[in-house]
Amino acid sequence: MSRRAYLAPLLAAAFFSAPALAQTAAPKPAAATTAGKPVGKPALWVVKDADTTIYLFGTFHLYNGRTNWFTGKVRDAFDRSNEVIFEIDPTAATANQPAFGALVQRYGMRPVDAPPLSKVAGVDLPALERERKGTGLSQQALDRMQPWLAALTFSLVTPQKMGLTGEQGAERVIARAAVSAKKRIGELETAEGQIRLLSGLSEPVQIQLLNSTLAESGRSRAMYDRMIAAWEAGDVNTLSKLLNESLDHYPALQKALITDRNARWAKAIETMLKKPGSVMVAVGSGHVSGAGSVQELLRKDGVTAVRLQ
Repeated sequence: MSRRAYLAPLLAAAFFSAPALAQTAAPKPAAATTAGKPVGKPALWVVKDADTTIYLFGTFHLYNGRTNWFTGKVRDAFDRSNEVIFEIDPTAATANQPAFGALVQRYGMRPVDAPPLSKVAGVDLPALERERKGTGLSQQALDRMQPWLAALTFSLVTPQKMGLTGEQGAERVIARAAVSAKKRIGELETAEGQIRLLSGLSEPVQIQLLNSTLAESGRSRAMYDRMIAAWEAGDVNTLSKLLNESLDHYPALQKALITDRNARWAKAIETMLKKPGSVMVAVGSGHVSGAGSVQELLRKDGVTAVRLQ
């Protein structure tokens, strides 16, 4: 498989706001049940000092609910925590869909005096037209999109067809439990921040991302299956290879999607250690696996993350 076959699953898995985009097109799944399901054991770490405990949990944003993973040590970490911190607050993302739509309009649409997307130099036009027809997206709607938004939109097609939804993703499962238990909910980023990060990529990098996503059509289902199986098993080495290693060939994307965010989050966790209490930090698995992970950055600052599961 070529290195390009990693980018669409990575894009959908890298940003928590991506499921919010998908919700407008996907039906809400039936309520999940755990009866008769195998037990998943996604990776979990703990960072501690004398009066603070921080559980670091690697999530998968889009999921199909095929295992009961919110049990055992993960559930215990949640129950022990006074606060749950996500990339962005899932309850706000769900409640404020109109506001999210306004952000997409603001940052994801081409200026009225800009050429339509189908006329932008460098875009793989045959692939773009093939995907447009396959998804039923109108030419008018597609031509108004910035390349990053078109790439994100097309990256969500395969997971939707596989029954992977944000509602069944780890963040929303945990957030619903947090609301029920009246736990505090916090966030490391905002939806606007995530969208601005993508929209701030240079146009050549956005086009590279779009063309890579288009090239993967029909080939990414197997990648999602492998990523989900690795997440369920807590196999961070495989997740690192599937989610992160291909980005070595795309340094601008690696810096924006992974490196810079990991650095900010590691510093945020170090700040959390200064306040007594117990906290669960739930972020995408790509940020807690492989070289440059949040745990590695913490270790360089003298903070040890111990694997619990």
